[in-house]
Amino acid sequence: MRPGPRIGTAAAIVAAGVLLSRVLGFGRDLTMAVILGRTAETDLYQYAFTIPDFAFYLVAGGFLSITLIPILSSRVEAGDEPGRDRAFTAVFRTVALILAVLTGLAAIATPTLVGVVFPEVTGTNAERLVDMTRVALVLQVLFALGALFSAVQFTYRRFLVPTLGPIIYNAGIILGGVIGNLDGDPSPESFLLGGVIGAAVGSFGLQWWGAHRLGVRFVTPERNDPAVREYLALALPLMIGQTVIALDEQWPRAFGQFGADGTTAGLQYARRLMMLPVGVVAQAAGVAAYPYLAGLAARGDTSGLRSTVDRSMRAALVISVPVTLIVVLLSDLWVRLAFQYGAFTPNDTVVVASLLAIYASVVPFWVVHQVITRAFYARRQMWTPVIVGTSVTVFTVPALFLVAGDGTGIAAVSAGAVGTYAVLISLAWYRNSPHEERRGMLGFIGRVTSAVLLATGAALAASMVGSPIAGTVAAVVVFLTAGHLLGVDEIASLSRRLLRPR
Repeated sequence: MRPGPRIGTAAAIVAAGVLLSRVLGFGRDLTMAVILGRTAETDLYQYAFTIPDFAFYLVAGGFLSITLIPILSSRVEAGDEPGRDRAFTAVFRTVALILAVLTGLAAIATPTLVGVVFPEVTGTNAERLVDMTRVALVLQVLFALGALFSAVQFTYRRFLVPTLGPIIYNAGIILGGVIGNLDGDPSPESFLLGGVIGAAVGSFGLQWWGAHRLGVRFVTPERNDPAVREYLALALPLMIGQTVIALDEQWPRAFGQFGADGTTAGLQYARRLMMLPVGVVAQAAGVAAYPYLAGLAARGDTSGLRSTVDRSMRAALVISVPVTLIVVLLSDLWVRLAFQYGAFTPNDTVVVASLLAIYASVVPFWVVHQVITRAFYARRQMWTPVIVGTSVTVFTVPALFLVAGDGTGIAAVSAGAVGTYAVLISLAWYRNSPHEERRGMLGFIGRVTSAVLLATGAALAASMVGSPIAGTVAAVVVFLTAGHLLGVDEIASLSRRLLRPR
C-alpha cells in the first residue's frame, strides 16, 4: 500500500474538510433562512429527502464506504491490485444495478409514498413534493456511486478529495438558491436543482477522478466474483437494520410534520448546527480511524486495533466535551449569528436555540459511537451495531409518536436515543476486552465525568453573576484544569501537541 498520512494527520485533514463543508452548510442554511425563513416552504425542502434517504439506506448507501473498505483492504494489504480492480468493478456493477431498479420503482411509486408518509401535505404542495422527491432520488444515486469511489481513496488513506465532495455539493445548493431568488423564484426547488449539480460535480465526478488517479480501473470481473458475496454479507445487516443513528435525521421530517408550520425546519436548523462539532470531532475521528482499523483487522492485529480504538476515542472525547459546553451554553448566540437575518425572526432564534441545546448535549456520545461502531465494522462484525441500534429504534419510535408535532419532545427523544445507543455499543465492545483495558477506560470516563460536573457548577455560578459568555469561559477553564489535576493525560498531551513548534 502506498504510504498515507498518520492517523492524527488524517483526522486533521478530515476535520478541516468537514469544518469547511459545515461552514458552507451554514451558508446553505443561512441562505435558505433568509430567502424562505422557518416556513412550510422550508419544510417541503426537508420532506423531499425523506423517501430518497430511506431508499438510499436500503442499499446500505449511507455505509457504502464502510462496507467496501474491508473488502478492498484485504486485497490491497496482500498487494493484489488485479484482485482489487475485479472486486471494485463487481461491487460497483452490483450496486449500480440495485440502485437503478430501486430508484425506478421509487420514482413510479412516489405519489403513493408521499401520500402515506406525509398525509399533512395536500393540494399543490403535495404535487410539488412528488416532483422534488423524484429529483432527490437522482441525488441519492450520485451520492451512492460516488461513495464507492470515495471508499477506494479511504482504503489508500487518501482523505483530501473525498472531503471536497460535500463542500462542492453545499456550494451548489447555495448557488441554486441565490440564482433562483435573483430570477424571481425564491423556492425550495431552486435549492434542490443546485444540489443536483453540486452532487454531480463533487460527489460523483470528482470522486471518480480521485479513485482513477490511484490506479483503480474498471475491468471485466470474474463470473460470480467472491467480492459480491462479501459485499452482500457485510451490507445485508445494514440494509435490514435501520438503526437509530441512520434514522436520526429522519425523525424531524417524519414527526415534525404534525406540528405547526416550521417545526421540521426548526429541528433541522438546530440539528445542523449540532452536526458541526459532531462532524469536526466525531466524524473526523471515525472516518480517519476506519481505514487504519480495517488494515489492522486485515492483518489480524487485534491488539493494535484495540489500542487504536482506545486512543482515538480518548482524544476525541477530550476535545468534544469543551466543544459541547461552548455550544450548549451559548446556543442562543450561535443561532442568532447563524440564522437571524431576513425572514428568520428573533422568535425563531429562541425556538431553534432551545432545540440546539438539547441536540448538542449528546455530542460526546456521537464521538463514542462513531469510533466504536467503525471498530466493529473493521472486524466485519456488522450485526452487533445493527442489533443494538435497531433495538434502541424499536423503543424510540413509540416515544416519538407520543411527542409527534412537539419540537422539544422530538429533539429530547432523539438525543436520548443517541446517548443510549452509544452506551450500549460501548458495553458490547468492551465486554470481551482485557480487564486492564476495561478498567482503564472506566477510570478515564470517571475522571472526565467529574471534570464535567465541576465545569457545569462553575458555569452556573459564573452565569449568575455575569453573562453566558463568562459562564462558558469558566466552564471550559475549569474542565481543562480539573481534568489535568484528575490525571486525564490526554489533556496534557493535546496541549503539548498544539503548542509544539512546527
